[in-house]
Amino acid sequence: MSRKQKNYEKEFSLKNLNIDLFSEELEEQLASYGIERQDRVRIRLSLEEALLRLQDRFGEEAEVRFSIRNKYHKRIIKLEHEGDLYNPLRKSQGGLSDWTGSILTSIGLAPQYSYSRGVNVLRINLPIQRLNPVLKILMAISAGILLGAIIKTSLTQKQCFFLDNVFLDPIFDAWSRILTSLSGYVIFFMVISTLLNMGAVTEQGGDSKRIIIRYFGFSFLVAVIALTVAQLMFLPHLQAEMIGSSEAVTLIDQFFTIIPPDLFTPIISANTPQILVLAFVAGTAIIAVGAKVSSLVNIIQQLNMVGMQLAEWISRIVPYVVILAICKMIVNGRFMSLVGLWKVLLLSVIAALLCMLVVTIWVSIKNHVAVHILIRKLWGPFLSAIKAGSLDATLPKTERSCINDLGLERYFVFVSLPQGLVLYMPINVIGTLIFTVYAAVKFNVTVTPLWFGIAMVLAVILFVATPPVPGANLLAYIGIFAVLSISNVALIDAMLFDIVFGIIASAGNQTMLQLELVRQADRIGLLNNDLLRKQKQ
Repeated sequence: MSRKQKNYEKEFSLKNLNIDLFSEELEEQLASYGIERQDRVRIRLSLEEALLRLQDRFGEEAEVRFSIRNKYHKRIIKLEHEGDLYNPLRKSQGGLSDWTGSILTSIGLAPQYSYSRGVNVLRINLPIQRLNPVLKILMAISAGILLGAIIKTSLTQKQCFFLDNVFLDPIFDAWSRILTSLSGYVIFFMVISTLLNMGAVTEQGGDSKRIIIRYFGFSFLVAVIALTVAQLMFLPHLQAEMIGSSEAVTLIDQFFTIIPPDLFTPIISANTPQILVLAFVAGTAIIAVGAKVSSLVNIIQQLNMVGMQLAEWISRIVPYVVILAICKMIVNGRFMSLVGLWKVLLLSVIAALLCMLVVTIWVSIKNHVAVHILIRKLWGPFLSAIKAGSLDATLPKTERSCINDLGLERYFVFVSLPQGLVLYMPINVIGTLIFTVYAAVKFNVTVTPLWFGIAMVLAVILFVATPPVPGANLLAYIGIFAVLSISNVALIDAMLFDIVFGIIASAGNQTMLQLELVRQADRIGLLNNDLLRKQKQ
């Protein structure tokens, strides 16, 4: 639907009949914008609940003003009420604010409250239809090759050298500084918000500790396998130095450097291990204190939303950086080095698909369902995620698949799926570790068993600590490269690798999560095994 569609406005009193009529009109309006049905349901429920709370507080005769406006290429919903300050999204009055900090916030479906000049305002940014990320990246790669070829054939070698050093190098230095400066902030608040959201799972009757152990436990198992595959692939070129007894004290000293000297230096200096420690301690402490610091929790969640917005801006810049990156490689004669990158990509994709197949067979055996039936039910959401190139676009379809095809209980899906998409990223771990070992070989980094251990831990944790939006994974690579002494020059290769592999990784993570949720739901009696075993129509 065109973004130039006319604005929509409506004023009405808070009588029950008016609220019902408004809800029906809202459904029709959202459908005309091409909003997915599941998203329309979420928006309707959240606004209906907010209106009922306003009705309880101010009475049926109170007036509200509703509007949908196009502003700065965005479509924004606003619900406004003139009166005393009153936030209908307060956690103490219901579960609406439980969305805050989850993946739903990152796609703009979480209502945001503000109070200005005597007006209570609820705002929702509607998802807008953008160019398919997969198509966008393919266009960027093609444009980069074309631009680089034109420059290479039009300019002399001396002119190409001048262009690379005077124009392209400063751009990529600035890009590296942007990623470094943002990584600490985004990772810190994302980790804390993730921990708080897992605390919310416990409040709703789930076992967040068990879930975290399962997610991280399997991710570490996958990490060990990925490192083994990478070593077998690159063993002819890789010499790992073993730890001698004289190095033990030094290694212990290095280990304790993860303890931050203060609360601010790790974020300012982008010291990733110290940021993770600080965030885990702070998040755990906030959960332990509980309701006494509810205002602090709200502030942290709002700051996390800012971090998600920053990551979103990075993702929008990435295609243009890809054009310049490929152009730079062609201009300075490094384009053929991408051949090795494609080998790493192919190895990562094969390892990821094998991992998914093994887990699918394991779940089929555990739940006594035919493998071909399970694959067919998972194939639709997997293919949709690849085509869309992002999880937010396929979330409603995946929810329907979990409920209607896999037999998971509806409430369990609505609570667990968004959290799992943030926490559970085993396919990213596979690709990251294979690429990291490749980068160590390419840039002559001397590795030790400790180096492999740190790489494994960072790969597992940092992808939980980065927002689930395309391009944000570069923040994780910044942290990994800084700790493992890999040159920032590798960021160009990492960016190209992650963009292409990320298409498979997002879809693969989603599939792995669906399989994991089947096992979780089966253990707590929230799985309809008959529906799971039924042939998909």
